[in-house]
Amino acid sequence: AAVRRLTDPVPDVGSVTGHVVDVDDADRPLVTLDDGRELRPDWVFDARGPAAATAGEDAALDFLGVRVRAEAPLFDPHVPVLFDFRTDQVERASFLYVLPSDAHHALVEHTCFVAPGIPAVAPEIHLAALRVYLTQVLGVPENAYEFGRSEHARLPLVAQIAERGEGRILRIGAAAGMMKASSG
Repeated sequence: AAVRRLTDPVPDVGSVTGHVVDVDDADRPLVTLDDGRELRPDWVFDARGPAAATAGEDAALDFLGVRVRAEAPLFDPHVPVLFDFRTDQVERASFLYVLPSDAHHALVEHTCFVAPGIPAVAPEIHLAALRVYLTQVLGVPENAYEFGRSEHARLPLVAQIAERGEGRILRIGAAAGMMKASSG
C-alpha cells in the first residue's frame, strides 16, 4: 500500500501482480508471467533471487519468525537483540533475533545456517528452539507467553558473483549477489 501511494500519482508507473517465469532482454525487455501474460516495460529490476542468476545455493538461512505476546513486560522496545547465539548449536549453527514492538510484544526469529541440498528445517524444530530460548535464556515461564502469527522461509546464499544483467535489465538484491552470507 505504501508503494502504491507513492507510485499511483506518477505517470507511466504501474503495478502488476504475478509470478515471473522469464525475463528476456531484447530491444525492450520482455517479462513473461506464469499465466501467459507478457509485459514490455522500459526497465526491469530483477529481484527473483539467486536461482534467476546462478546455478544454485552454496548454503542457506532457514528461519521461522513468530509474534510473541507476553503477559508481563518482557521486552525492552528500545533494544533489539541481533545474532544471539545462545541457542542449541549441535545440529546446525543458529541464532535468534528479538525485535520488540513494545514491552509485551516482539517478533522472535530463530535462524539456522543450512548446507546446500539439506531440506528445510521443520517449523517444529524452530518452535522448540524458540520455546527453549524464551524459558531458559530469557527466564519466561512457559504459560506466560503465547505465539501468534509466524513466517517461515529459506534464503539461499551464494558465494559466486552474480551477473549484473544487460541492457535495461538490472539484477538487484539476491539476484545480484547482494546477500550477506552471515545474515542474509
